[in-house]
Amino acid sequence: MRRKTIDTIPVLSDAMKNILSAFSKSRSLPSGLVKRASIVLPASQGELNQNIAPQAGLHYNNVATWRSRFLAALPALRKIEMDDPEKLEDEYAKNPERIL
Repeated sequence: MRRKTIDTIPVLSDAMKNILSAFSKSRSLPSGLVKRASIVLPASQGELNQNIAPQAGLHYNNVATWRSRFLAALPALRKIEMDDPEKLEDEYAKNPERIL
């Protein structure tokens, strides 16, 4: 029997955690972005898809999709953060759909 694997999100910087936390609590961002931030934040803390899914009102496969998409965008975000940390929040604000 094949064992399922979970895409593990590496430890995020405090700046990234703060941005995701703000997104997950936002009332002004589109609801889809808020939901995706609410998925990625606990996923980055090691929470399982099966535990995140009921809280997000999604199937665990959808949670896995958003986890994978964020993981794919993470190298670009890390590069921005290393080059100019001030631009990180701007990148999230300008292009949230690309990231989340």
